Amino acid sequence: MFAILVFGTYHHRFRITLIEYMEKIQTTGVSDQFKAHLSDVNNQRIIFSGSFGSGKTTFLNDFFKTKEQSDKYYVCKLFPVNYVTSDNKDIYELMKFDILIQLLGSGVTLGKSDFDKLSTVSKSIKKNSLKLLQGIMGVASLIDGRAAILSKAVEVISDIYEKYKDQDSETKVDRFLADLENQLGSSYEMNDISRLINEMLIKASKLEEKEKETVLLIDDFDRLEPMQSFRLLNILSTNDNETGTGENKFGFDKIIIVCDIGNLRDCFAHINGTSNAFNGYIDKFYSTQIFNFDIQNDLIKAISVWFVEIKISRDVREEFYEMYIDIIKQMISCGSLNIRSLTKMQYATAIDVPSKQGLGYHTEIDYMKLFFSVLRQMFVGDQEVSTALSLCSKRNIMFLYSNNRMVVDKLLGIMFPEKLDGEDAEPFINKQKYKFKAKRTGLYLSFDFLATDVQLSDSGDILIPVLSFIDEIKQKYLNI
Repeated sequence: MFAILVFGTYHHRFRITLIEYMEKIQTTGVSDQFKAHLSDVNNQRIIFSGSFGSGKTTFLNDFFKTKEQSDKYYVCKLFPVNYVTSDNKDIYELMKFDILIQLLGSGVTLGKSDFDKLSTVSKSIKKNSLKLLQGIMGVASLIDGRAAILSKAVEVISDIYEKYKDQDSETKVDRFLADLENQLGSSYEMNDISRLINEMLIKASKLEEKEKETVLLIDDFDRLEPMQSFRLLNILSTNDNETGTGENKFGFDKIIIVCDIGNLRDCFAHINGTSNAFNGYIDKFYSTQIFNFDIQNDLIKAISVWFVEIKISRDVREEFYEMYIDIIKQMISCGSLNIRSLTKMQYATAIDVPSKQGLGYHTEIDYMKLFFSVLRQMFVGDQEVSTALSLCSKRNIMFLYSNNRMVVDKLLGIMFPEKLDGEDAEPFINKQKYKFKAKRTGLYLSFDFLATDVQLSDSGDILIPVLSFIDEIKQKYLNI
């Protein structure tokens, strides 16, 4: 038996966009790594960790939709954030309800013995049909275009009603539905509902006459409140604690939880006041090692796709790309930009290309202002842009001066616009002084690097924290 914890979140607005753009990113390497990790017989529990907005949900959807994986796995998806409808509803009971509805709607057939266990569902439907349907729509995670599953489940329940409407025997199924309806307490024992799910999973594993492994995929995990997150983890670990067999809840072969391990660590510290014991707590939820979902390198390779989406003239866009590509890539590497923020550019209207007055009557494109205009398309507001730049600045990311001289010239021109030819400019960035000499040629101002006591690359090139320079001048362009 296996359990998988996958960490991350997903936003419906970008569903189509993320799918389209993920197709443009070559994630074959990550897919192969996850495939090997998933099929490892020693991996009874796995944590699949990735940052917010990194495309985890889209990746997993695409991964399990391939013929190879759909032939191998039967996947039941839950979104526990949908369970948080009131404080006194039991998340475990809602989970069982959700799983049962999805199994009923997935083509799993029920035999006579199964109907015997479900016989008194008819009474609950007859007595409380409105409340039951409200419960389905209110707490089950049958959303995101899966109306066919719900329709099939209702059809199966209707068949049960017709076949067993005259029976009066009471089982725990009836009490289970009543508990949901009355919002009563929790139940961790292997009751009839759990056994029924277990038996239905065995049938689900043989759907389409194929031998499949059953997977419970729990998404949006870190959108739960901290206490609810760890309560759900404790629920999932109950089987192993009670039986010592290492089996997963309900008999799933694999359990996948989607969230960010960093967020989970923060939740642990919030509850306990420290994260010192986090490793000792979380290591029981994975068998070998945490699988870190990271497509930053693939995203960087595909960045030209996003630049095409910037709605400015081709010649300006190409020059802008040449000047700022290193900076955009480094913002991806430090986590300030992800696939979700980059795809927001497609929602932007045409960006006005800003110009500025140079010496005399000369005007030129203000590429630094254009850079901030592009960033604004990727973030909620100016404060978020500022935070992203500060994050990269604190990491002191270094750039080759030879590749970024044009940007550095523009930054120095903003910092020292009045410098005359031959005068020194000495910005102090990240506790390091940099020395340049101003050079005016006609209408243009540029700067030559002077100081030699700075960090050098292995090849001897000068290294400069360009993003920290940008962080120094951001208030000129942002309303913060």
